[in-house]
Amino acid sequence: MKSAVTIATLFSCTLAACTTEASPDSTLAQLPPETLRVDVDGTTRLANIEMPLPMESGPLPLVMVFHGGGGSADRMQSVSQSLSRQLRAHGYIVAYMNGSSRLNLRNLRTWNADHCCAYAQDRHIDEAAFIDATVSELSSLTDIDTDRIFLLGHSNGAMLSYRVASDLSFTPAGVVAISGAMFDDQPDIPAATSVLAIHTRDDAVVSFDGSADRSERHRTAPHLPFASVRERLETLKACTQSAETTPLPGLTISEAHCEGESRVVTFASNEGGHEWPKAIPGFDLEAGILTFLDG
Repeated sequence: MKSAVTIATLFSCTLAACTTEASPDSTLAQLPPETLRVDVDGTTRLANIEMPLPMESGPLPLVMVFHGGGGSADRMQSVSQSLSRQLRAHGYIVAYMNGSSRLNLRNLRTWNADHCCAYAQDRHIDEAAFIDATVSELSSLTDIDTDRIFLLGHSNGAMLSYRVASDLSFTPAGVVAISGAMFDDQPDIPAATSVLAIHTRDDAVVSFDGSADRSERHRTAPHLPFASVRERLETLKACTQSAETTPLPGLTISEAHCEGESRVVTFASNEGGHEWPKAIPGFDLEAGILTFLDG
């Protein structure tokens, strides 16, 4: 696996910061490029990297972000800057992962989530290999806390995050699935992996109740209603305690404590649609995500 550095490093720092001495093995000794290129079975895959601000030494947690179908790493990064700023301020590296497209277009990219979507599914793209290669390359460039790697996906990216967690060379600390379909043949999820699932009742693209929706033509299997997603997750994760609260009208939050000291958390909202970023009236969703990641 090779990485080509063709773009200037992420940090534009002051002279004082740039001239600070760092030990050869410190996190500051070598920073990833803005765009990380990794070779996966002869195909170059891309990820846009944002480092924590302020930068700290020591192993750093990583959030890998997967865009929705028809999107791209560039677009997801552009619309997610509010979340990025919060993640980076809390010490996270953020990696915006780039899907595949038939004509290698800038946008219109998808992920292979087995039952969706489009080019990536049709070509059986090995997404686990891409994720593993990205983590390996990042680990060669900076100090990654491999016990705190999270997968965060929207729509098709959420479908992938659900399914790929058990296929990786590392155990994800958590999965954040936003407006994504889960299918009846959902694979096991590692015992130590916590899950935050987020869905809204007014989602017309991936329906809340599992009924027909605007994207079903892109899927090769029906998806589970969100209530069944919660039940399936709590079963897969061998959860023994579950509590439900309604902090605001139209918003229900559940939390279950599960094997491996993991959790299953769900946010079910009346409003918010399918889009990302998602606005849930009266609720700071990004803060909720950050609270989940921080554990």
